[in-house]
Amino acid sequence: MTERLQKFLARAGVASRRRSEELIRAGRIKVNGKIVTEMGTQVEPYTDVIMFDGQTVSIDERYVYMLAYKPRQMISAASDPEGRPVVTSLVPGDYGRLYPVGRLDWDSEGAIILTNDGELTQLLTHPKHEVHKVYMTKLRGRVSDTDEGIRKVREGVRLDDGYQCLPVEVTRDSTTEKHTWFVVAIMEGKNRQIRRMFEAVGMTVLKLKRIAYGPVNLGDMLPEHYRRLSDSEVDELYMAAGRKRPSHKASRGRVAKGRREGDAKRQQAAAGPDPRTKGGARTKAAAKRTGAARGGPVRRGAPNAPNRRQDPNADTRPSEGIDSPREEGHRGGGARRSKAAVDSRTGDSSSGAPPKRRRQSRRGAARTTPAGGSGRGPARKGGRGKKK
Repeated sequence: MTERLQKFLARAGVASRRRSEELIRAGRIKVNGKIVTEMGTQVEPYTDVIMFDGQTVSIDERYVYMLAYKPRQMISAASDPEGRPVVTSLVPGDYGRLYPVGRLDWDSEGAIILTNDGELTQLLTHPKHEVHKVYMTKLRGRVSDTDEGIRKVREGVRLDDGYQCLPVEVTRDSTTEKHTWFVVAIMEGKNRQIRRMFEAVGMTVLKLKRIAYGPVNLGDMLPEHYRRLSDSEVDELYMAAGRKRPSHKASRGRVAKGRREGDAKRQQAAAGPDPRTKGGARTKAAAKRTGAARGGPVRRGAPNAPNRRQDPNADTRPSEGIDSPREEGHRGGGARRSKAAVDSRTGDSSSGAPPKRRRQSRRGAARTTPAGGSGRGPARKGGRGKKK
């Protein structure tokens, strides 16, 4: 199946269709080794070799489906010649070139779907497929659910340009002294359609927020946030349009895998190299230093963390008056000791021996003495305990 060269370049993410035409005129595109400058040239995406500035261009047929919360004062487009913010800027470029499904006005906010699946975009935006878009609509003043203007909007009003709107679903949600909220569901997507429908019956829309696109709900998302649609949500979007999702349209592809690998590498680089490894393999010297050759890692530092590999039934709860392993780890300890080391400090050994006290020796090393003893030991020549 052939297609126009500029359309192929746009689908491949090289540039927009208009920009691709400029690249073709400039002679920067080759097809099967020959420079092509004629507009409308037909190419076969899977057999022809297309190159841009010496690099081969191909299309990744795996699709991306995103839901974004468009804030106010942002246009629903992939680019804007006036430099205004566009909705596609909410999603990182790692996901490839995406396009908004339908439109959401400059002064409106809420859910908008971004994808590179052109078939799904066509199904969701064409009125004949009857996919509803649901909006929270704030009207000025107190408006009754049985108001004559609301009845006309439900039946379908004629806009100022003569367009006859299809019937819509309108339900009052809440009201205050100054305004009224309505839930409006429409199947069309004309420019500023909801605002113009209420203007046609003499009402003013103060705020408009899209809360659902078909079966996909905005939920508790915040402005400028985005998330990937699940496979079940994509299937439901196809079903809402009366179609079954093609089996070849997988929503997980090279882009998502690359992002996961990139995140893992960045986390590993931030953590630094493992001192127990050399060239990706654990060395015997490191194993001996950590005690792995004797049945498990035993590192120095934390006085209150037993080795669970040697004794899986050891009590890991911190004893009274002793800092927990987590607190010790924050001060640079963070390692483990055997159960005997814990029992020597807490007196929790099964033998019933009295607890022992620790004191600092002359050289700074911790010494253990029985409870009730003086802890001074024999006098040493030249030391603080010298006999007179």
